[in-house]
Amino acid sequence: MPGKNAYGRQPALAGSGFLTYKRREKFATFFFLLPALALIAVFSYVSFLLTLGLSFFGGVNWLPTQHLTFVGFANYAKVLHYELFWRSLANVSVFVVEYVLIALVLGLVIASLMEQKIKGIGFLRTAYFVPMVISSAATAWIFKLLFIKKSGLLAGPLLTVTSWISDKPIESLLGDPRSVMTGVAVMALWGGLGYWILIYTAGLRSIDPQLYESAMIDGAGFWRRTYHITVPLLRPVILFLSITGVIRAFQLFAIILILPSYGESAGGPDDATQVPILLIYNIAFGQRDFGYASAMAVALFLILLIFTLIQAKLGHLGKPA
Repeated sequence: MPGKNAYGRQPALAGSGFLTYKRREKFATFFFLLPALALIAVFSYVSFLLTLGLSFFGGVNWLPTQHLTFVGFANYAKVLHYELFWRSLANVSVFVVEYVLIALVLGLVIASLMEQKIKGIGFLRTAYFVPMVISSAATAWIFKLLFIKKSGLLAGPLLTVTSWISDKPIESLLGDPRSVMTGVAVMALWGGLGYWILIYTAGLRSIDPQLYESAMIDGAGFWRRTYHITVPLLRPVILFLSITGVIRAFQLFAIILILPSYGESAGGPDDATQVPILLIYNIAFGQRDFGYASAMAVALFLILLIFTLIQAKLGHLGKPA
């Protein structure tokens, strides 16, 4: 028989009856998770199934009260032959390469430096993390005021500097088709680099400090320690950031929607900032062709799925058994 507790009462038997302690704990956990699970089911899985089903139906100006026409894979054939869709993939690919690669390397370097005993490191940590609390819309407006064509505060100096380098100077970081996606990448790095640093910092603090101490005794400097100790041990973190970074980069939308000057449409100049999500948005809510937009969304999902599988495969190559 179990002994009495501090209040002089016999504790309840954990295995008595149907609702044992472990079962009650599981029911309570499920009860508190139920609202979040319901939202995820409705806005993720159910909406995806509806999008997949709608992609096989056609009809411009489709409304729920109208009769749907089954068109099979006709919408997907239109997507494959739509030149602007492939142009949007090329544009976002430039952003992915510039944003993800720079964030992967720069985030690791800054996170590693922040773990060193450097004077004023607290201020630097705050400076890098503050942009995380600023919305992407606010970030777009800040950079728009600085770098937009003609009226940007730094557009003139940028034109002067680039005119020294090339006979075709960049008029504006966000108004020139040659540099606009690079400008968007710089904007996203300024606003989101703190997230990458945060994840890297959590991974760095899980590494045994004795490994670095042993390397320092052997005469290894900061860069050698980073290459031979930090990078191999942070392989799962790097893989996670690369996969989620590519997915988030392909979801680029809010910044592109805000960037154009007054009177200009999103996606310019010369479709240089036309990205898949913006294109899907315009087809669905501009042309009211929800079947075609759904097919394009499913095609984008499949492309991202293939990229994710390739990244996961490459991330596990050479991994010790």
